[in-house]
This record gives sequence, C-alpha cells and structure tokens, in this order.
Amino acid sequence: MIVRHATKHHGALAPVLAMIACVVLAAPGARCEATTGDDPAPTETSGRIRVGSKNFAESRLLAELFARLLEARTSLIVERRLGLAGTQVCFEALRTGAIDVYPEYTGTGLVTLLEEAPGGNAQWTWNHVRTQFRQRWNLWWIGPLGFENSFELAVPREIAAQYGLHTISDLSQVSPRLTASFG
Repeated sequence: MIVRHATKHHGALAPVLAMIACVVLAAPGARCEATTGDDPAPTETSGRIRVGSKNFAESRLLAELFARLLEARTSLIVERRLGLAGTQVCFEALRTGAIDVYPEYTGTGLVTLLEEAPGGNAQWTWNHVRTQFRQRWNLWWIGPLGFENSFELAVPREIAAQYGLHTISDLSQVSPRLTASFG
C-alpha cells in the first residue's frame, strides 16, 4: 500500500494506515508493524481521505476494505476513487494528490514505477522500493499486508507422476506434449 505524505493537516493518519495494514489482512496472530526502519510514517490528515484503486477486482476489493475500515474506525470522510485504470494513472493520482492511498504491489513498484530489474527476496524488494519512493517522491509504502501475490504452476497429480515432474525444469522438458491453461 502506498500513501501520499500529508503536510498541512490535523488528525492522526499513521495509526489508521497501520490498522489497515495489520487488522484487515494480517493472519490471526501475526505480528503487525506499520513501518520498518527509522523513518516515521505520515502522521496527519485534513479529516478527509481519498482511497483509489486500479481497475481490476483485487485492487478494487483491497481499496474497498481500506475505505470501510477507515469509515468504521475513524471520523475521516472517505472518498472512493476506485477503478482509475492502471498503475501509471493511480501512481500519478497519488503523486499529484488526487488520491491519498491505493493498494500496490512491491514488484510493480520496483519494475514498472522505478524501472528496475526484479531481484532480491521479498524483504529486500519492499525495503528498496520503500526507500526509493521516499527519496524520489516523498511517498510512503506502509507495511506489507500479510500476503504474497506470486504466480504458481500446477499440474494434475497424475500428470506429475506420469512424467516425474518435481521442478519447472522437469516440466519444461515435457511441455511440448502438454496443453497449458491460464486463468
């Protein structure tokens, strides 16, 4: 989740954003931390927060969860700006102040917005993206939401046994004989 740094305001925002990151999506019993490192998160707001999203179901759902939690647990007026289009539109809306927060993937932040090659593990990526966004745009990445959105490959157990599949390399050897399906 990325949030625009607030400057002229009068209500606590950091605890609310930490609450979003921790309460909404963290696994039961998970340890919640809103930030890591020495940098404090944005701390104030004008009493209104604009929640944005990209134009696909997962982004809309996460943004709606953010908005509902903010409505339920704060006195903030929540404006929804859902379905703004893709990464660049949401990022520019955040950067220019048209929205205050939207859900984003750290991998998208790294590859699409910072225009860097993927590499490192999830923690390195988050730390690097967070640092770069603060330095370049004064935008804050609030702690991970407690899940990872990575891609996996699956084959029926019978196919795995038939071809002795244990790794992607094994699968690549027999892929000309199989039909792929994506969803």
